[in-house]
Amino acid sequence: MLVYLQMAEGRDLPRDLLPFPAGNWIVPPASADPNEKYDGTVGLSERAFLPVLSFFNQHSTWIAESVGKGSGGNPPVIKGHCGYLDSELPAGGIPWVYDAKNSTSNVRKYVYKQRSTTKPSADLPLAFQEGLTQNKLEIPVSLDANGKCVIKLEGKTDVVTAIAGFGSAIQSGTWSGELTLDSSSHSNFKINLNVAPKNVTETIFGDDIRSVVQPFKESLEKSFAKLNSDDFKTQLTQLLTGTWKFIFAHNGGFVVNEAAFNSEGDLLIKITVKS
Repeated sequence: MLVYLQMAEGRDLPRDLLPFPAGNWIVPPASADPNEKYDGTVGLSERAFLPVLSFFNQHSTWIAESVGKGSGGNPPVIKGHCGYLDSELPAGGIPWVYDAKNSTSNVRKYVYKQRSTTKPSADLPLAFQEGLTQNKLEIPVSLDANGKCVIKLEGKTDVVTAIAGFGSAIQSGTWSGELTLDSSSHSNFKINLNVAPKNVTETIFGDDIRSVVQPFKESLEKSFAKLNSDDFKTQLTQLLTGTWKFIFAHNGGFVVNEAAFNSEGDLLIKITVKS
């Protein structure tokens, strides 16, 4: 049995908590019984894992920035873009919120909602932009019949832009997909990411505003394309299958498999030492 303790939020481990010397290790099971299916379990709490999935919120959130005067007879300048840069992320984060009302014993559901509106301008009271992002997340409890944990995601971002005397526009982008933790084989589980951004639709009232809103459509399309990121998949794979080596000094001599969530939303991963 392995009990592994790690302090969070940058706090030091109490020096008198464990006897000295202490080390990180895992050993094969004492029993040779073939029915003994695993040697240990790593648990990653909901609080620790859920922020990882905020990646999808980061790249689908609309940020309405500002409204400024245009030059000559040109329309006002409105700035906005889709997707938070790392430097723009709010101090409170962009978290998924547990949807207790619609969750069941088999599926835990979460929602994310963010509204962003340009600040009123005394010089341009009738020019504004508002973005509304609404995402959904479904995490199954336990594995399905195929030995897989299929996490479902979907979202919609609506952007409304209006300038008195020039027109208005409604632009909407939707996306959906799955993040699968595949434990169907006996080797380390695999992570599959399949997120499909859909076309951005727009309804424009007035040709004079078309040039103003064209960059907003392009921003939605560009940011949504990042949702199926190979970099994110690689980082998640390293987190869930590669970083345990610093915990278990067995030179990688173990298999990390059967990753599934419990009823509390914690991710549990089976560890088997290679014989």
